Amino acid sequence: MTTVQAEIASTRSTAARVAEITALVCGVGWVGKILLIAASGGKNSDAGLVAVGWAVGFAGLLATGAALGYLAGRQLGKAAAVLAAVAGVPIAFTVMNVADGIAKAAVSGSGWFRDELSLLVLGSVCLLGGLLALRGRRAG
Repeated sequence: MTTVQAEIASTRSTAARVAEITALVCGVGWVGKILLIAASGGKNSDAGLVAVGWAVGFAGLLATGAALGYLAGRQLGKAAAVLAAVAGVPIAFTVMNVADGIAKAAVSGSGWFRDELSLLVLGSVCLLGGLLALRGRRAG
């Protein structure tokens, strides 16, 4: 393995760890938010731990988008990786908004569960993806 190949492998490994950890952060934040709302009988306050859960989940999603973008662009060089990381942030935001639209279209009526369904789905996917990636890293 050449020095350049070793550097790319090391950077890819670090970016993959960042993606795993930030996906877990997103999942814990958003799934935790939903659990707090459910525990309070569906009262969704914009303050306290519910707001913290949303902010943590949102930051985790955007950071995961950046890390995955970096991983996707890394094989094309550092400049492409940085550009892909920057592009990963609005892509993650767009995925969140599309998921929200699909969830609201799929569930009729109103209520806290319909409002939070997309965060539950995305948070669960991030949590599961982060856990599976960590498990795969330990097994490999």
